[in-house]
Amino acid sequence: MLKNILLSSALVAFSSMSYAVENLKSVSFEDQWEQVHSIAEDTQWVIFSSHKDGGKWVKEIFNELKVTNLDDYKIVYVADTSAMPGFITKLFAIPKMQDFPFEIYLDMEGDATVNWPRNQEQVSVYHVVDSAFEETQYFAEKDTLKAFLQTVIIQ
Repeated sequence: MLKNILLSSALVAFSSMSYAVENLKSVSFEDQWEQVHSIAEDTQWVIFSSHKDGGKWVKEIFNELKVTNLDDYKIVYVADTSAMPGFITKLFAIPKMQDFPFEIYLDMEGDATVNWPRNQEQVSVYHVVDSAFEETQYFAEKDTLKAFLQTVIIQ
């Protein structure tokens, strides 16, 4: 019952849109280990953060749920770090991210995700179908994001 209530509140902010298929297939990101990735065709979920707290929530949730391999869940995690000064990113943020057991696709310039739907200070979760964003959900709190991930994605 509590899970259903949390999930219902997590789904309050929902919008439907389709992001061009060719854009998702053609976008590439460098991860925290300087490996280049594209969003795989079998990806079902993209978790996107563009603010510091959101990145912290995602890391903590993955740790709490013992998620280490995002491929197991058909998830890609993308972080827009463009608001952070480049020297801070290189000297402090990326070395810290290298301790995480999961890949973070980094958009350090903000160009790759500039047109992605987002709300300020919220984490976006995109449901991907045929390499396009079919649904977008926004999470303003860690607990509702965790409830959604536990109930819908990481079962």
